[in-house]
Amino acid sequence: MNSTENDTIGYHMILEGAKERGDTKIIKKLEAIGLPPYEKLDKKGNFVGDGDAYHAVLSRLYSYSSNASEHSLSD
Repeated sequence: MNSTENDTIGYHMILEGAKERGDTKIIKKLEAIGLPPYEKLDKKGNFVGDGDAYHAVLSRLYSYSSNASEHSLSD
């Protein structure tokens, strides 16, 4: 599995969890960002990684994972 496939799985996990919880704010944000790969154009017109979009999506992965309620950050 490559990183884009992995990120796509994470995206769908978060989206599914947000839908189950009725978290419309996260659903709208995810839909606006879209699926990976997260890239943007730099000033020279080259595609480069978009760390801000990546972080915006995947920083929510833990709270929407199936084990989130069973663990805390101190585990």
